[in-house]
Amino acid sequence: LACGEIGLGKMSKLSEIELAIKNFLCKKILNLKAVVTAGPTREYLDPVRYLSNESSGLQGYEIAKKMVHAGINTKLIIGPSNINPESQILTENVTSTQEMFDAVKNSLPCDVMICCAAVSDFKFKKKFRKLKKDNLKDTFELESNPDILSYISNLNYNRPKLVIGFAAETENLI
Repeated sequence: LACGEIGLGKMSKLSEIELAIKNFLCKKILNLKAVVTAGPTREYLDPVRYLSNESSGLQGYEIAKKMVHAGINTKLIIGPSNINPESQILTENVTSTQEMFDAVKNSLPCDVMICCAAVSDFKFKKKFRKLKKDNLKDTFELESNPDILSYISNLNYNRPKLVIGFAAETENLI
């Protein structure tokens, strides 16, 4: 993270993240614009079935809440969740990874981008009408979704000054 204040390769506590952000932003908090992504995304196969994950969105929501309380103009872009954000938090609800990607691009320029959302890496190549049980044996092709964090990190124009991303892993944990 910024200036090596948090060692790379380890999971950081929310208090460490908050401290690193405060140290990085110092006196610049006022007039800053931040965007935080949170929650899962859903990629629909048909009107009732989708590919997703168990993300609650709580990590991104708590970070957005702390930033708002610190006086930072913050927008929360959140996928489907049970969170009802505080009224002070400007919130945009999305469902799919493409919708989240579009919302992020439409929120630029910003000074800080924190990507906490557990976006689906893949989507179904073809969407169907509601499939019957006997049709579920078909092979479904997947294609890649846009990589939001990579896109933001590699911008030449409108790249936020501070970009933070999170990744959940299931093996080779430090």
